[in-house]
Amino acid sequence: MVTKRFSTSLMALAGIGLMVGGSVGAQTITQTFTMPGQTGNFNFPNPTAPWLHLLKFDSSLGILTSVTLTFNTSIVVSGQVKNNDTINHTVNSSTANTQESIQGPDGVVLTSTATATLGGTPLVLTPGGTATYTSGAVPGTHTDFVNPINFALYTGLGVVNLSPITLVGTDATGSVSSDASNFTVTVATLETLNANGTLVYTYLPAGSIPEPGATTFLAAGVLGSLGMVIRRRRKA
Repeated sequence: MVTKRFSTSLMALAGIGLMVGGSVGAQTITQTFTMPGQTGNFNFPNPTAPWLHLLKFDSSLGILTSVTLTFNTSIVVSGQVKNNDTINHTVNSSTANTQESIQGPDGVVLTSTATATLGGTPLVLTPGGTATYTSGAVPGTHTDFVNPINFALYTGLGVVNLSPITLVGTDATGSVSSDASNFTVTVATLETLNANGTLVYTYLPAGSIPEPGATTFLAAGVLGSLGMVIRRRRKA
């Protein structure tokens, strides 16, 4: 009987432990942002654009455990080479690059790049002739797992300011069969940009985190119950 009673008491205590542990579960808050689709060379919209400003985490909801910023893009870029001479010239290759970036308040920059290339078979351009080359849609997904030491930048009652960075035409080069001064290699042109992203907060809800007093009370109760079981066992 004593052994049975002892086992039953331990099962009850285990049940208490399961109830407490089971009440703790992470929750998430996901905010999305979408940049207006763009075509042609452009600068990002006014920095006061609503999509740049997301809500900070309200600490009254619980304890923040992770912050994740994701930046998704689809970029098409093009470049152009022009023969400025009065005779034919051959273009061996040319490339045009561009990159689009966004920066969170923790200073980490998420960047997508796209490259258009004119290459392969050398191309002969007549006087005044041009060659335009365009990349396909280049997708990109980039994620910043915010360092916990920077959680304070994402916590409070204000907004999280995202900083867009546009670098159109970061690089454009050409390789020709004669004097390069006879050619114009046009700086890369951003044809289209579609971008969106998410800011995700993961947290432990305030209601699932035992108060210090409640934790102490629970511990005292468990220890007291265990002591009673041991004393009864000794008397038996």
